[in-house]
Amino acid sequence: MASRLFISIATLLLVCCNATFGEDLSPLSCKPNKFVFAGVTHSVREATISGVLNTPEWANFHGQPNFIKWHIDIVGTCDSPGHAPLRVSFNGLGLHVNRWQGLEGERRRWVNWQNPQTGGPYALVHRDELESVRSGDFNIFDRNGQLFRIVSSGCLDNAAEFSLDVSFTFTGVVVHGQHGEPEESLRRRLEAELPGHDLMLEKLTENVNQKPSTVSAHFAPSPENSK
Repeated sequence: MASRLFISIATLLLVCCNATFGEDLSPLSCKPNKFVFAGVTHSVREATISGVLNTPEWANFHGQPNFIKWHIDIVGTCDSPGHAPLRVSFNGLGLHVNRWQGLEGERRRWVNWQNPQTGGPYALVHRDELESVRSGDFNIFDRNGQLFRIVSSGCLDNAAEFSLDVSFTFTGVVVHGQHGEPEESLRRRLEAELPGHDLMLEKLTENVNQKPSTVSAHFAPSPENSK
């Protein structure tokens, strides 16, 4: 009886995470169009992972810890006129790693939309309106260079469900600083979060239209160092 119950639970978990027993879970085997919402399959326009490190002043003002916030977003193609493209954002998972490669193996499961660690939602669905994902399961199964295979499923308050099995591309980390903050200071702040990282400064931008003005440094992965 106990073994039969264990098999039933294991089978349920495999179905919930949209994986098949014995399936190759490497990113190269991923089918990038496996993105389903409310029973409708959507083609994937883009699926990305990026990090954002805000200024200490911003974090203090908003009462948030000042570490890298990981933005994990998938956007589908627009399936009908007059509708916005479907987007699911997993930006409130509270992931905290000291190497971007260390995102591999991260997993979250929730039965309440609000993450007690951040105070915000674990995930959001953007369509014609913004909705929190009431319950969900999120797994970063594997990595190959800058590609991460993510399998996730979730349910909204209106009972609509989504599931995905997609290869996400890591695009780098953006470090925000105050106006006039030197490049070396931005580098030091990133180093404090990701010690010994292999990211390279790709672009330094002055955001003069913001009030107050800020500076942003985009650090991108080097392909030869992404293993």
